[in-house]
Amino acid sequence: MTANVVSPVSPETRRRIRAAIFGNPAVALAKRTTQAGGPLHAMPIETVGVGSRAGLPFECLSTDLYSGCLPAGAICYGNCQQALMIFGRGYDFGDRKLNSFDPDRIRSDLAALDPQQRWIRQGWSSDVSFGDEAWNRVAALASLVAESGRHFVLLTKVFKAPPREALAGLAAARAEVRVSISAFDEDGPLTQRVKFLEAYRAAGGLAVPYLMSLEFAKPELRTRQLEILEWITENDYPGGEHPLRLERTNALSEWLDPDRAFAHPKFTSQTWAGRLYPMELPLPAPPSLRPSYCGFGSGFASQVDWEQVSRAFDHGEPTFREISNGTADLSHPNLYRHGTIHLVPAHTSNTDEVTVAPELATALSQALPDQPSDSGMIASLRREIETTVARRGWIVVRGIPYDPDDRTLLLIGSWLGHPTRYLDQPLVRSLEPAPGFPETAYYAGAGNVELHTDKAFVEQPPHFVVMHCARSDQRGGGDVLLSKASHSFDRLPVQLQDALRTTPVEVAIPAHIDRDAAPAHAFVAESMGAQLRIRLRADLLRKPSPDDFREALNQFCALARESAERVALAPGTLLVIDNWAALHGRTALQSGMDSTRLCHRLLIA
Repeated sequence: MTANVVSPVSPETRRRIRAAIFGNPAVALAKRTTQAGGPLHAMPIETVGVGSRAGLPFECLSTDLYSGCLPAGAICYGNCQQALMIFGRGYDFGDRKLNSFDPDRIRSDLAALDPQQRWIRQGWSSDVSFGDEAWNRVAALASLVAESGRHFVLLTKVFKAPPREALAGLAAARAEVRVSISAFDEDGPLTQRVKFLEAYRAAGGLAVPYLMSLEFAKPELRTRQLEILEWITENDYPGGEHPLRLERTNALSEWLDPDRAFAHPKFTSQTWAGRLYPMELPLPAPPSLRPSYCGFGSGFASQVDWEQVSRAFDHGEPTFREISNGTADLSHPNLYRHGTIHLVPAHTSNTDEVTVAPELATALSQALPDQPSDSGMIASLRREIETTVARRGWIVVRGIPYDPDDRTLLLIGSWLGHPTRYLDQPLVRSLEPAPGFPETAYYAGAGNVELHTDKAFVEQPPHFVVMHCARSDQRGGGDVLLSKASHSFDRLPVQLQDALRTTPVEVAIPAHIDRDAAPAHAFVAESMGAQLRIRLRADLLRKPSPDDFREALNQFCALARESAERVALAPGTLLVIDNWAALHGRTALQSGMDSTRLCHRLLIA
């Protein structure tokens, strides 16, 4: 396929695509930020690293080679979430800078990775293909990853073709290069991407056409997408598919089939259609690749053992058919693994996650809870935590090294209120498997922990729970489950809502607490102005309750489980939960009572 064998779009359609991209919300954000506070800040220069050791949210990631990407009026499909976030924070995302590249630092990070992590993806927020130096650096990075015995994955739009030596270097490292292509692409860029795929495969590389798919209602775009698909399959490429998400307010959305577009389970203001071509394009998006993934061996689809390769697929990205017939698992954690890993000086965030830069982590470790900090980075992070928890019910903060003295835990806890001990229990509780405790001691067990709120058995439960992960389970598991209480409560019939609000309950003191204290008498749900406040330990409810209350409680818990999100607590992850607004639980520890998982917990009144 070259662009002249793909059906062209009409000049009017091309004009409207350009207008939609140029008129995307990032343009208004950048303009509004500039008007409010002067020029946009320059993007920072970072040091390229790999995995959580480098402050990244996932072990499979490296830092982007560029800090920044496209200007506001040119972001991909007018829909780049990273651009919207960074422009909104006052940084010029279009002001690209090459990050610092230290091969010894990268080798050290790779050596520290879990040996079971068999593949590394270059970046998340930018593209390498803006200049020769970045192409040469990504070839060097691919070589370092291959040297460590791992598979390298690069996603690019090939804005500029690589120099010959970079192409040869990527091929020599057997790097998997996924080239994003779409029916929206203009003819010139589409031709350049096709030529790269042909040249890279000819050089011995693993070239993957990576289709950004949508369920189009507009005939000319639907035809163009099908012709791209036909070229991929006829030329025997191992293809991949990324179901594109578009904001409902994006002007391009008017060309989608409204009967075949669905709300995304995490980004609910965006629509998508799931995977349209799972048979023709078997490679899933990177979040659906297991740590054991190590590539597919051949640049020709017919020579790939897809049954073997697919064992490393986690199949979290549902197909259109599964979504439309109601069989899709929309709670699969892969649908929620959208980290933001581009480190603006203080931190970056995405909905309910923040990743802090190493210099901020150092500043936090040196700050004191009882003394105000003059660090703008710390103040910015504090605002992010406070506003996100108030809106979302929780926030995940990654990249904060664990310290046995709990300095950072106590510091962040003090931002939210008063660190408090309850019923003579420790101020900071170690959450780790410990034999000899009854099942009511959730923190000491290894099994599944049902969704609950902490200290529901005291008259005034803590407002916030802060946890800091020191070690994860050596075999996996122990993910935290989180569910916004109001989302489930609002879905109940009114009479069942009333039952939870008006039926008094008695919450017993758990057996592992050696104290003669009276049980709490309260209601599961209480209205505090416009806010809903929940207290729940279903296993500790002792007072006999009427049938309508039991029905209400069972339905509420079922809805909460259904909507719960999973968060993996890697070492250095800190989790803040609004204990009045959100329920939390935990998946079982795969290593059982031999698990090495350790978190420290602080309760805030």
